[in-house]
Amino acid sequence: MPISIKNVLTTIKNAAEDLTTLDVVTLSGEIQISSAVGPNGTLNLKELYKTIETNAKTNANLDVVAFTHIDFDCDAVNFVKTGASEGEAPLLAAHNQMVKTSQETRAGVVKMIKDSIGI
Repeated sequence: MPISIKNVLTTIKNAAEDLTTLDVVTLSGEIQISSAVGPNGTLNLKELYKTIETNAKTNANLDVVAFTHIDFDCDAVNFVKTGASEGEAPLLAAHNQMVKTSQETRAGVVKMIKDSIGI
């Protein structure tokens, strides 16, 4: 199968878009799932994610506890649920840690790319 320049450019564009924004969403609630268990009762994480994604549309009761969006130029939107309960405080702390960890990971990936192409 020949590689087209258009496909290569599309792949680069998509990767650049993914590297230039960061989204972290913290949800609370219930999702009813009945699959994602593999042979011998093991949990298949890829199947679990697919199942959650599919069932969240129809069999879920979810609340957005926090949402953070950060653009490459550091423009950001941060949402925190109004009236978050005391019980949701650990979720907010986990959300904040995930934002921090995601930013550090993103910076590491960008550095690795820069180092690999010599800029």
